[in-house]
This record gives sequence, C-alpha cells and structure tokens, in this order.
Amino acid sequence: TLLAQKGITVPPVDDPGADSVHLYLAVDGELWARALVSDPFREDSIPTVHRLNQDGVRTLLVTSASAQESAVFAQTLGIAPENVRCGIETDAHGEVARAMRAAGFQVGVVGNVDSDQPSLQAADVSFGLVAEGQMGESQCAVSLLRPGSCGVLSAFSIARQAFRIIRQNLIASVIVMLAGVPAAFGLLPVQAAVLGMLIAVAVVGLNGLRVRPILDEPVAEPRIQPES
Repeated sequence: TLLAQKGITVPPVDDPGADSVHLYLAVDGELWARALVSDPFREDSIPTVHRLNQDGVRTLLVTSASAQESAVFAQTLGIAPENVRCGIETDAHGEVARAMRAAGFQVGVVGNVDSDQPSLQAADVSFGLVAEGQMGESQCAVSLLRPGSCGVLSAFSIARQAFRIIRQNLIASVIVMLAGVPAAFGLLPVQAAVLGMLIAVAVVGLNGLRVRPILDEPVAEPRIQPES
C-alpha cells in the first residue's frame, strides 16, 4: 500500500503460500528488493478455530495483510471469507472489536499482550498471549502462558464447568433453605436446622472442587490445504 502511494510499481509475483508474505524495499523511488518471509501458523491454530466453529463461536481474522493474502490465511485456518477484516493496521484492530460490540455481539480477542493491547482492551474478554517474563505486564481477563491458542479452549471449558456448578450450588442451597423453613416456625429442633446448614455448606464446597480444566485439548484436525 505504501509503495502504491509513492507511485512505485510492484511486479506481479506468485502466491507466496498460506504462511508466507512478501516484503518490499524501495530506494529513491525505485523498487530495490523483495523478500519472502515465512511466518508459519501455530500448530494448534487450525484445530482451535475448528473447535470454536463447532461450538458456534464466530471466529474473525483481523489482519494488516492484503486481501489476497488474507483469503489464503482464512481458508487455511477454516475462517469464512465474510469474517475476514484485512488491510487494518495493528493499532486499529480495536476498532473492529468496538464495532462488533456496538452491533450487540460479545467479543473475545486473542492477541499478544505486548503488541495487541488496543484490541485486547476493546474486547469483552481478552485472551493475552504472554511471553516468558511478561506475566506482571498482562492486564488481560485470561492470560495464556503456554505458546499457542489452545488455552482459549481450556478457558471456555473452565467457564462452562464453573457456571454449571454455580447453578447446581444455587439449587442445592435453595432446597436446604426451604427445608429449614419448618425449623423457623419451631416445627424442627434448632440442631436439625444447624445440621442442615452444615450439610449444605459441605455439599456446595465439595461440588465446587469438581471443576477440572481441560488443558491443551487434543483437537487434531486435518490441515486445510488452500486451493491452488
């Protein structure tokens, strides 16, 4: 884009592939060099997107890459073409999150804590990829300490289990409270009411211990090859 603004012509090149991009160097208004840079997808990116799609979570690709490159990226990852936002510089990624929230969506953003802070701060839930030694700098709702995005699936798993157990504990507590109503009218001894309360606390506490995070789920899926 910058070369085009400067009136520098870039000759057409072959498709670099799903995990590579071309970088250009111009000197004194003339194209001087072209470099092919490979930036492979993390191994768990494709299965993570596949699982999120299966769970009904809409996945978007927001990138500064060109439309052609973004189309290849999206097809490889399994992201629908209409969910690609390309040609957007990193500093403006947060605008996409804010626009989605304004449209009524709940938005989660996965990004690096050092370079994607604007978009992470614009999300309802931020999933920050934290490099070694950066934990103290992370202000995200969910900090992913292991390389890759599979921790997003673990966070969803923990959240689902936690909400399910919270509902179970609320129901158990209400039942015990209702059982204590007769004691309040003197129909049961006070000792029975106290015992019932202790049983309720024990049940709620033990039930809460059942949360078991599923870390690094084995969600291997065949790699989607882009069309030639």
